Amino acid sequence: MTRLICEAFDRYGANISVEHAGETVQTKGFVQPLMKETKNEPFSMEVLGAVDERCWRYLGRACVAEGDTVTFLGVRYIVRRASAVPVGDEVAYYQAVLHIEEETA
Repeated sequence: MTRLICEAFDRYGANISVEHAGETVQTKGFVQPLMKETKNEPFSMEVLGAVDERCWRYLGRACVAEGDTVTFLGVRYIVRRASAVPVGDEVAYYQAVLHIEEETA
């Protein structure tokens, strides 16, 4: 089963760069926006300005953990939370919720 999942990532996945534990890995995977039906704006106003609340989903074979960086199509994302997805006794792939890395001045 994990072989089929790996083949699907290799065949259909996009090129993604993952920075994990001080190392950068090139992998194949998917980054997709997480959409929920709402009539609210995708941001909230805080004391210091607007906060972007949009999130994206990462699916891929490269290990990710909270605080890691995922780069896809030139956009850097920070991992908010991540988990391994097992199939039997093996890790089939990793999934994570991402947000866009904020630029610092």
